[in-house]
Amino acid sequence: MSKSEGVLDGLFSYRMAKTVKVNDRWLTILSNACYFLILGYIVIWKLGLEKAYLEYEPVVGYVKQELVGSTPQINIAEEEYCKDMKCRLCDAHDVRYPNTDTREPLITTYVREARQERVCHRNATRCPFASPFQTVLWDDYLVAGIQHFQLKLYHAVQAPTFFFQSRDKRFVGDSKHMQGRLVKTKRGAFGGITTVKDFPANSQVTSHIRYEYEFVHGDGVEAIYEPVHLGVAWTSPVDVEERMMLTRSTIGRSGSEK
Repeated sequence: MSKSEGVLDGLFSYRMAKTVKVNDRWLTILSNACYFLILGYIVIWKLGLEKAYLEYEPVVGYVKQELVGSTPQINIAEEEYCKDMKCRLCDAHDVRYPNTDTREPLITTYVREARQERVCHRNATRCPFASPFQTVLWDDYLVAGIQHFQLKLYHAVQAPTFFFQSRDKRFVGDSKHMQGRLVKTKRGAFGGITTVKDFPANSQVTSHIRYEYEFVHGDGVEAIYEPVHLGVAWTSPVDVEERMMLTRSTIGRSGSEK
């Protein structure tokens, strides 16, 4: 055999590792257990639980909230909490201003109004008081019939890359055409989420949620906590001699309850 033939035989030869059979039951059990663990990790964990065979994309979307309600259905004389404290009729824009947002809603239930007058002239160079305005009148009241208002919700979601690549409507939707549910978070050590109401697709009540509240343990006015929202509203243009301050707060067990 020539030297060239020996080189060709070496290039085109098949090599394999030598297999040795060991008659040991414990090694066999350990080896098979490793195989099953690897197989179980791939099939059960990666494919079954994590669904590694799927392609994922973070969804984007928005939520719009708007409070709706009308005063004809509200009667101050029929509201129990109005017997303990002064109440006033307010519309949705008084309760929430501006009456649309995309974050957690703050619904006013308690209002403190303070009328202030200017004690230092607007053109003065110095003012001996802590503020150029002095409070001359306070007025506290509850928003009557706030539990009769409704919180209108509208939301839309989309997986942009999947949708623009496939134009498949399964990757885009809104609250008018999607099934959904209203959930709330449980308080306490264990927590958890419970379903308050299910909304079927194309439902007329999909975007309407009834907002209700009550005084804690029937304590009446004592259930009102410290103000959680401050705002200033002027009764006329800023350069006049008086202004009105509004302090709004919600009612709840610790801060505010929605």
